[in-house]
Amino acid sequence: MGPSRLVVARDRPLIPGRPRRRKRARFALTAAVVALLVWAGNALVAADGWIGYWNAWRPFWANNTIEAQPQGEAPVLSLALQSPRARQEPLRSLAERGDRSLASDRARYLLAVDAIAREDGEAALRWLRDLEWAYGAMAPQIAQQRARAYELAGRPAAALQAWQALLAHYPYDPVAAEALYALLGNDSPYRDRPLEQRLPDTAWIERLGPRSRFAGSQSRYWQIALSHYPSHPKVLRLIEQRLQANPERPQLMLALVRHSRDADGIIGIVDKLVERYRNAERDNGEPVIQAADWEAIAQVYWQAREYGKASIAYARAPDTPENAYQVALALEYAGQQQDAKRAYQRLVREFPQAEQSFEALLHLADFASDLETLPYLNRAIADFPEQAAEALQAKARTLEGLNNQKAAAQARQRLLDEYGDTAVATQYRTRQIQQKAKAGELETALNWARALIEQNPGSRSVRQNGFWAGKWALQLGREQQARQTFRDIIAHHPRSYYAWRSAVMLDWDVGDFDSIADRVPELSLPQRRPPLPAGTAVVGELYRLAQDSQAWQRWQGEVPNATELGVERQFAQGLLRLAIGERRQGIAEIEALSERQDPQARAQYRQYRQQRRYWEALYPPLYMEVIQASAQQQQLNPLLAISIIRQESGFKSDARSSANAVGLMQLRPDTGDWAARNLGLESHSLTDPQDNIRMGVWFLRWLHRRLDGNSLLAIASYNAGRSNVQDWVEERGGSIEDADRFVEDIPFPETRDYVKQVLGNYWSYRQLYHPSTPNRLTQASAAKR
Repeated sequence: MGPSRLVVARDRPLIPGRPRRRKRARFALTAAVVALLVWAGNALVAADGWIGYWNAWRPFWANNTIEAQPQGEAPVLSLALQSPRARQEPLRSLAERGDRSLASDRARYLLAVDAIAREDGEAALRWLRDLEWAYGAMAPQIAQQRARAYELAGRPAAALQAWQALLAHYPYDPVAAEALYALLGNDSPYRDRPLEQRLPDTAWIERLGPRSRFAGSQSRYWQIALSHYPSHPKVLRLIEQRLQANPERPQLMLALVRHSRDADGIIGIVDKLVERYRNAERDNGEPVIQAADWEAIAQVYWQAREYGKASIAYARAPDTPENAYQVALALEYAGQQQDAKRAYQRLVREFPQAEQSFEALLHLADFASDLETLPYLNRAIADFPEQAAEALQAKARTLEGLNNQKAAAQARQRLLDEYGDTAVATQYRTRQIQQKAKAGELETALNWARALIEQNPGSRSVRQNGFWAGKWALQLGREQQARQTFRDIIAHHPRSYYAWRSAVMLDWDVGDFDSIADRVPELSLPQRRPPLPAGTAVVGELYRLAQDSQAWQRWQGEVPNATELGVERQFAQGLLRLAIGERRQGIAEIEALSERQDPQARAQYRQYRQQRRYWEALYPPLYMEVIQASAQQQQLNPLLAISIIRQESGFKSDARSSANAVGLMQLRPDTGDWAARNLGLESHSLTDPQDNIRMGVWFLRWLHRRLDGNSLLAIASYNAGRSNVQDWVEERGGSIEDADRFVEDIPFPETRDYVKQVLGNYWSYRQLYHPSTPNRLTQASAAKR
């Protein structure tokens, strides 16, 4: 494979004319360049000499491509994940070798960013000098860093001109939002200057004719921002500041509704917008709040659970099946049952073929009495045969309530025969398995479980029920069937708690409840980030260089606040959230890909599940340096510690629970003080990652020592308390004969789920970062195929 190519086409302020006007266009281009040089030169030469002039305007001619040589990628991309102090000398060596390679350009950019972080503007300017020539794709970001460096170097005139140059050259690039805010924000160092001295003058280029995209006054830059990157955080901040100065600006209020739905105080803004402008018209007679705006308003209210207001807004949104359904559902949630019923009836009447009408029929069936229910369900089954499973299940329940057992059995049999691979059929089979097992009818339960595995192999229900089917097969003396069932669980659900338990039952050397804590494995951790699956080349480059704040700002400017992102963009956004420290939200966003129902989206999701980067995102090896050091000191498996962190805090270092547990490992202050005394810590902070991990690992090892090294009991105690766990053991005569049954019988549902989640995390981390584990899984998967 040849070298990859990173290309960003920059916005050019000059647009070529048509071929028949080539001479005129060349003349106009020459005139424009001369005018540009004269205008910029007069200002910049006075401000910062010819060097400042050249540095500020050079990006106009810079090379726009990056030839990414594979052999040059590894050093800088690995160094990017290190601390600025640790990487400074290696980066300097790469930057100063003079070969103008991609590695050298990346190193110089990182050195400049690190210099800015320590407020050394002059050093940053030295590293940024001439960088656009080879690193042209990053020219907008380089221009931004140069402006910041001038400010830190105490050269305000040069900084002002650099911001102006950035804005003039890249008005359509999201980085222009940074320049706009630097020049127009309430905290701008240039706010005392008149507006015409802050924004670059565009009058010189208007002479080129009305086709120039720069035609108009200096407010043109603001209009470009609102139309091209309105969701950029700096643009949103400017909007908020303008609304504070003049609240009567409905278009700015609407911009916040569309692009800042999670902002503090957004409900107050929406309420004011609706109250004052719900029926207002513009000068041309069009409504101020148009139909698409009402949909955005409705989504804000829905997210805030203001269902009554949401129903009113959805009613004024475009008349689509989706919005009609939301009207009815919002009315139902608001407790307005009769109005909801009429809204569902309207949906079925006006959009009879829409898939939302199937849902409406089910809701109408719920509103009706038993006898009135059946016509709605029969219509749902007849009109929507591909979705009929849920209606068949509801029909069977209704018929049972009417004491028509024969018809109910026929409906359920049709469900299993025609819709056996649906979630509804899975739920029915799961109930049958549990009922038969509880009654001691293991043979029948086993048959139901085998049908579940065959018909619904990807269902989450297969994990637990399939595992127990394997154990029941062992009890019935069917060892080969049991082993095949355990292999099926591993093949279909390799990252689950029950896959680990299946591996134990297959005698794999993966440790059991009483032995995993003492294993301190050699781990193989990723040394650099893989590429983003979506987004522009600049965002991808910033992400791989671990310039996460810059990447996230650009991403927000490039991707509007859409109600639903595509699979690739949702995955990329989850990765970026992880990178900026929103770990729980990032993991949740990536996990939510599994909920996609569209066939094409499902196919994309399944492709990602086959990729290592997907699983590394769900189980990131964060804080591993301090975890490994603390675990080695306590002789504890570090994968248990990170598994608890993932479950307890989602890697949020300042997380705080309702029980006043704090930090990564969610320690209460008294537990933290006790652990700190035993560790000899003179001072500590529960929100400091290093302190919290050291104390949490010590406490986890202490629990293992008190519970004979049993990780099941130690993890349960971490959640429910050691006294509760000891009581559960005593209730079973002081010993545990079947640890798997003990887990299922834990009386606290939260603790039962907690144990499975933490040990499922452990198994996933082991697969990803313990070199020997993936080989066994690959063999199991291959055997299944």
